[in-house]
Amino acid sequence: RTRADAAVAALAREADAEGGEPLARAHALKSLVHARIAYRPGATDAATTAAAALAAGAGVCQDHACSSSARAAAPIHTTAAS
Repeated sequence: RTRADAAVAALAREADAEGGEPLARAHALKSLVHARIAYRPGATDAATTAAAALAAGAGVCQDHACSSSARAAAPIHTTAAS
């Protein structure tokens, strides 16, 4: 289990600042995570938090779950259609 630290929350706010529809903001967040956490086998393990992977700038596939932590820290709000 991971918790969003200030850096992960800032990442979510940066993606949210892109504006647009919720899906566009989710794609922006995914792109930011991809740009800031390089895939590097052995860089992290199952016990590494998303915050630690972001701080290190490297990780493996599960570290891209950082985007999920970021969404929890700064949720992408949706507006109900009228």
